Amino acid sequence: CLLFGSYVGTEHRPGFWLVNPFNSKKIVSRRLETLESGPLKVNDAVGNPIDIGAVIVWRVEDAAKALLEVASYASYVKAQSETALRRMVSVHPYDQVETEEAERQGEAPASGAGKPGHDRAPVSTVSLRDGGDAVIEALLQEIRARMEPIGVSVLEARISHLAYSSEIAGAMLRKQAASAVVAARRMIVRGAVSIVEDAL
Repeated sequence: CLLFGSYVGTEHRPGFWLVNPFNSKKIVSRRLETLESGPLKVNDAVGNPIDIGAVIVWRVEDAAKALLEVASYASYVKAQSETALRRMVSVHPYDQVETEEAERQGEAPASGAGKPGHDRAPVSTVSLRDGGDAVIEALLQEIRARMEPIGVSVLEARISHLAYSSEIAGAMLRKQAASAVVAARRMIVRGAVSIVEDAL
């Protein structure tokens, strides 16, 4: 309820209530809402373009903040959810193999972090593909921090789509197959060396 543009209060109780006739009333739904964000094309921590989408479940907790702090809380939730998703992807590699390969070649993904003029967060050791609950928790924290000022609570966030972008998907699949072959050969050589050491 607003009285000449000033916030008076919020009535949460069900039923029929009489209020000051000079008050202007705005109704805000507090039911659960589902937002499908993406798929978005984003560069992961190593710089590979990937397509990612998420499903976010949210509801309005503080109706006054939701109406008075922003012009449209639904648009705010959509925009900030996409921003949080992009931010989360930028600090996680798609696959752990990519991070190991970059470190082996001396191309540390986090080389820009900590330098003047760079605001990139340090690269996480948790990959998007294998991270599971750790990635979901990071996404939830990022979204909740952005929604708190407008009185919106986020109950759940799940990644609904995750894949390399179409322009590099074929090349990355070949690279992953080659990495698997190299890893298998490395294991064979390690086994042979250990057998020789035992024999010696």
